[in-house]
Amino acid sequence: MPTLIPAPKKRPPSPFKQVTAFHTDTSALERFIKQVTGRSYPICACELWGDDESHEFTVDGEVHEYDEEKVHALMHARIPKEHSLRSILNALCRDGHIERGLYVVQAI
Repeated sequence: MPTLIPAPKKRPPSPFKQVTAFHTDTSALERFIKQVTGRSYPICACELWGDDESHEFTVDGEVHEYDEEKVHALMHARIPKEHSLRSILNALCRDGHIERGLYVVQAI
């Protein structure tokens, strides 16, 4: 079978780089959040995700004031504002529950 794009004699350097990422699904992450915090966080509903979506988060453990409000809402039995998962992941990292890095979460 012929190739779609023949390789040139001298290939340009690829713009891609390999990275290591942590992978999980929403069900496992929801269980983990509940185990650590004692609170439920329905990820797909709160993040407005559809089935089979995949989302990436760069987690560095830095929780800014606005993010802290979202985490505070979760810890005080209120459903946080929409799109709070990044804040929750950073708080989990800050508090030593997960490592810094790239996280990929698959909606199921």
